[in-house]
Amino acid sequence: MYGLAGYSGQEDVAAALGEACADFLNKQPKLIVFFTESARFAAFTKELAQLFPEAQVLGAASYVSFSPAGVSRYGIQVAALFDLEVATGRLDELKTYPLKYKPVVEAALASLAPFQPQPQNTCCFTLTSAGTDSEELMLDTLKAAFGPSGIPVCGGSASSPAILRGEVSLNGVVYQESTVFALLCVGNGRLHIQQENIFEPLGRELTATKVDVEAHTIYELDGHKAAEVLCKLLKVPKEKLGEALALHPFGRIAGDRLFVSEVKSVNPDGSITTYCRIFNQSPIAVLQMTDTKKALQETLSAIHRDLTRVDFSLMINCFRRSCLYAERGELEDFARQLHCSLGSYLGLTSYGEQLDTYQLSLTMLIVSFGA
Repeated sequence: MYGLAGYSGQEDVAAALGEACADFLNKQPKLIVFFTESARFAAFTKELAQLFPEAQVLGAASYVSFSPAGVSRYGIQVAALFDLEVATGRLDELKTYPLKYKPVVEAALASLAPFQPQPQNTCCFTLTSAGTDSEELMLDTLKAAFGPSGIPVCGGSASSPAILRGEVSLNGVVYQESTVFALLCVGNGRLHIQQENIFEPLGRELTATKVDVEAHTIYELDGHKAAEVLCKLLKVPKEKLGEALALHPFGRIAGDRLFVSEVKSVNPDGSITTYCRIFNQSPIAVLQMTDTKKALQETLSAIHRDLTRVDFSLMINCFRRSCLYAERGELEDFARQLHCSLGSYLGLTSYGEQLDTYQLSLTMLIVSFGA
């Protein structure tokens, strides 16, 4: 057994923790992961560190969180993880020089050496403060630290109803411009990371021919102004382009893999700014939404094909996806299906999803532990 999850919507922090943690208060977990609303995040952070002094405690503020109890906009969703080895750490100075903290990651990985960490049994689970716009610098740091080990990275950025406000915490301390991480090694067990896209290419492939990578801004597609190309493709006037792109994000293509990047703005000069970096001369596609229920069934089937037993899962679900599902009346059923298929799990709504070296939008990521 790798994890147990609990929930409470009680207003009093101590009472809420007593209810949410009732199933594992005396079980000595190795790691506590929790998600709650921003207003009480600091209070829950402090109390959980005191309640589980022998465990590593990792948390993030979340606009919506998920567990077997369902969907929660208020209250605490918390999980206790057992029977695995854990090493935690923190990357600071995200906007300027996170590479400075590469030795922190290397030391955490070295501490797990006796347990033979490898991609099949180990991952780096990350939680990043919202609003730093530095997730990709953080991912570059992790890639440099892990080197040829191939340890996968999976995580998300905190979220809240107030856009770009979302904190993270580690062992009782709240951070506003940091990434906290936990290296999770299941030893003789196995883990599986699943990426779910609910979008697919709409038509022909485009090439980003003029890009400001750091500013996440595309000036030209196929040698022409980006907005002009997209207006023609989507058959909309420029004043309607932003609205159209809300349901037609970009897909970055890497071999047979598709990574979704949401459009942040259509700019007066005809350029397009996205939430994720796109490199010059890289292939991209304009996307359209697929059947969300079919996509979920394929996701869950893929997990069960790879693992004969699923004991626990951590889930990251994009803020915009959560909003889309809520608008369509699908959010509660989405959470129920996750619980029915995966059993015990804990989920975060994120302002960006991180997978290996990619910052993503409109994506769900699931890390499942089992055998």
